[in-house]
Amino acid sequence: MSIAGISQHRLRLISGLILFSFALTHLLNHAVGLISLDAMEQVRLVRVAVTRSLPGSTVLGLALLVHIGLALYKFAARRSLRMTPWEGVQLVFGLAIPYFLFRHMIGTRFPHELFGTDTDYSLVLFGTWPKEAWRLLFLITLVWVHACIGLHFWLRLKPWYERIVWPLFGVAVLIPVLAYAGFTVAGRENQATYEFQNPYTAEQIQIILSAFDWGVWGALGVVGLAVIIRIIWVAQRRLKPQVKISYAGAGEVVTERGPSLLEISRSWDIPHASVCGGRARCSTCRVRVMEGLESLAAPSADEQRVLDRVGAAANVRLACQIVPTEDIAVATLLPAHRVKPADAALSDRYTWGVEQEVTLMFADLRGFTALSENKYPYDVVFILNQYLGQMSTAIEDSGGYVDKFIGDGIMAIFGLGQD
Repeated sequence: MSIAGISQHRLRLISGLILFSFALTHLLNHAVGLISLDAMEQVRLVRVAVTRSLPGSTVLGLALLVHIGLALYKFAARRSLRMTPWEGVQLVFGLAIPYFLFRHMIGTRFPHELFGTDTDYSLVLFGTWPKEAWRLLFLITLVWVHACIGLHFWLRLKPWYERIVWPLFGVAVLIPVLAYAGFTVAGRENQATYEFQNPYTAEQIQIILSAFDWGVWGALGVVGLAVIIRIIWVAQRRLKPQVKISYAGAGEVVTERGPSLLEISRSWDIPHASVCGGRARCSTCRVRVMEGLESLAAPSADEQRVLDRVGAAANVRLACQIVPTEDIAVATLLPAHRVKPADAALSDRYTWGVEQEVTLMFADLRGFTALSENKYPYDVVFILNQYLGQMSTAIEDSGGYVDKFIGDGIMAIFGLGQD
């Protein structure tokens, strides 16, 4: 599914990054409470000047609607609930976020927009600390863990990420700890110094309380609707015709039409590599389709981009993107038990084979056997190093690729990387 030519994967990523930026600045603002309540409020004024402006509100609102909508659609449309533990945590936390988020928004943004109330930190802390602080702790934890897992699945495909993953992990743990600590310190300070002056009328208070109830039931209703749709879709899929998937070296399975090949593999416990979790952001789930290729739909733009990057042959497809509608036979190309995130960024397009016309050159030293019989071992090694070094330089300067050395022989390939 795509909107205006942008795939749902990319829309979820873009909207998620926007919401992550908002959450990050929000938590850092809370952390300033470790300095003072006044400093916390001054930072808030700068932050809301952006987030509560018309452009800021529009971008945030659209990002929230798109992200929640696409996430619920993905959950409802999942062919299988088999997933890695981290994906499961992200899913469960994501489904729990609306309940806590809607209450938070009704207590802060709702009065500001409806009544023009300045919901500053003093007012929010008065209504939150200490009895309702646990809700904030839950919301911070749910949002931050959900976001960090999503970022991890995205960034782990970058070749540089593995070098800085542990420092980033430390920062990711520190930020919510500082945020809640700052909120706690500010809450205690506010409790000791704040003189409450009720900014709401009795009628406004009743409206806010009613909105809390509607918000809770609305959040539960949205998630419940996604669950109901999923149950209906699962029931419908069980009535669909079945297909047979033959895995080279892993047997055969018969399943209903509808799931992607990767989902089928997971449902039937077939080992299948997938670093990005089935988001079409890596190539580790790719398979060679040996039978039934013509029955598969053409690659999407996202899939084609990945296949082009690795120089895949015409019969190689991403398992997370193909939905078998007829019997097919496939062979996985990466061993599931040994795949690392770095493999997803593999730049060697020839690792798994491509069909291409090239020129091979073999060269060796004439009479090398007789020559080596009359030389000291050191002299033989010196001659070989000089010869092979100069040959390698000449081959590379001529656009060739040195494939291997065999004794005094050298094998070179010309024409790699050319159409």
